[in-house]
Amino acid sequence: MAIEVAAVGAVAAVFLVQGWRSAAGAAAGGLAMVAGHALAAAVSFGGGIQPARLVFARLLLGVMGKWLATIGGVALALEVWRLPPLPVVVGLVAGVLAYLMGLNLRHASRQQATRQQD
Repeated sequence: MAIEVAAVGAVAAVFLVQGWRSAAGAAAGGLAMVAGHALAAAVSFGGGIQPARLVFARLLLGVMGKWLATIGGVALALEVWRLPPLPVVVGLVAGVLAYLMGLNLRHASRQQATRQQD
């Protein structure tokens, strides 16, 4: 999640050129996605060792919670705070892309560690 927060911060800093409302919109959109990912991780992986049905149910609940938190954050940014929509969407996309990049880097480092052991 640190990569996500850093990417969202960078995008918000770029939008600061257009004004503080645009920067706040980018930050709000990206942080909504970060909050969604944090919620999904906490719900999905916080239960320890359990039967498969329970683990699958926790995974589904985590994914639903992630999207509800993300959509709620975006709705809050757009409807309540009236932030500009383009920066909100760009911040959201930056959060998703940074999450995927972090997963890819983690997978690549694990593969490299496995190759070095062999």
